[in-house]
Amino acid sequence: MKKIFLIPLLAIAIGCSSQIPVANGYIANNKIDKFEGTWIWTSGTDTLVIRLKKVIYKFIKPENSYSEDLMGCHTYIKNGVVVENSMNKYDSLDLHNKQNLSTVFLWNTINYDTSVVQGTIRDISKSKNVKIKLVYLPGFPTRISAIVYEDRTIRYTYPGNPRPYIPGITLPTSEIILTKQ
Repeated sequence: MKKIFLIPLLAIAIGCSSQIPVANGYIANNKIDKFEGTWIWTSGTDTLVIRLKKVIYKFIKPENSYSEDLMGCHTYIKNGVVVENSMNKYDSLDLHNKQNLSTVFLWNTINYDTSVVQGTIRDISKSKNVKIKLVYLPGFPTRISAIVYEDRTIRYTYPGNPRPYIPGITLPTSEIILTKQ
């Protein structure tokens, strides 16, 4: 039973990048450039805004290993009321693991479809990270599909989280279409 949990934990520990890092290595990734920018979904009085930028992620182990990944922030408005907002931290995101500021962390895996990135988005209201997958829509270069879901095999929490695990997800969980601004 323990082995089931080791694989997801190993993926998180290495940053889930496009390749396995090596000491003093750098993994460039131009496949994620098209995901940079501001993405917006609106339905009635509900809005989700995700703002992404390419950053250099520094791995804890092995030493001096880096990869290019996406980090960002989000705002979620439900029924016209701001429920979650981390955009004030966006301009402070820069090189080398400012994950404590980021609420979105995405990567593209090796030999995987270049129109897909996946990772985590922080459910600020419930003090936990949940999974997110973004997929470019064929024929629509400024539109992506987003799916937010909870991985039932592991509970993602972030450092300094004083709250116990709260089930469910605050963000929209059905497939939504975001448009690049």
